[in-house]
Amino acid sequence: MRFTNKLLFGLVITALSWSASAAMYKWVDEQGNVHYSQQRPSAQQYQTVAPPPGPSSSAAEERERLKSMLESRDQSKEEATKAEAEAAADQAEKERFRKNCEAARRNLETYQNLGRKKVVGSDGVAYYPDEEEVAEKIATARKNIQEYCQ
Repeated sequence: MRFTNKLLFGLVITALSWSASAAMYKWVDEQGNVHYSQQRPSAQQYQTVAPPPGPSSSAAEERERLKSMLESRDQSKEEATKAEAEAAADQAEKERFRKNCEAARRNLETYQNLGRKKVVGSDGVAYYPDEEEVAEKIATARKNIQEYCQ
């Protein structure tokens, strides 16, 4: 049992024990200060005070209520953690789209302004692309811009 659970359990038990206590006494000392105690004062006049009412439910009901509260708290923490993970994934996806958008725009600009320049192929060899390849690369870049630059 974690510390928090032990603390809450201890508070419930303490509250239950207060309700089972005997009479309480109230008296005023020579300085005019009011005192409350479970032990009868010997030299002062006192009043018997009824203890506060006990809990309206049994200890078993209180344990179940406490257990339910702890489960609810744990579930809330899990939901918050899940929401944070989803937000982080959404942010990563937005960043991926932003980078792809920038790359697609650079590619479009490069191929539109290519003119008669050499490009390096995937095999590492430089060559002059023909008009058909340039048109294909421009179309691919425009498609990527539509997909990633929303």
